[in-house]
Amino acid sequence: MPHSSIIADFNNDCVGDLFLNLDKASPAMLFALLSSDKKVTYCLTDVSSTFLDELTGFVVADFNSDGLLDLAGYHA
Repeated sequence: MPHSSIIADFNNDCVGDLFLNLDKASPAMLFALLSSDKKVTYCLTDVSSTFLDELTGFVVADFNSDGLLDLAGYHA
């Protein structure tokens, strides 16, 4: 079960992509489903479960003004 999820167009193809924070998995993972015309790319990233346990959410914006969405985690 995902701890948090975000739908946004991360690869700028006008199709929604899905980001999941699977911090209850072992090991904890960040998981992205990047969709494009008729295919889906899966991206898995292992991270420290301690790191993910400290994050309370994620935000999406073009932080570096490159035209692509960026993802940032935060702790409130």
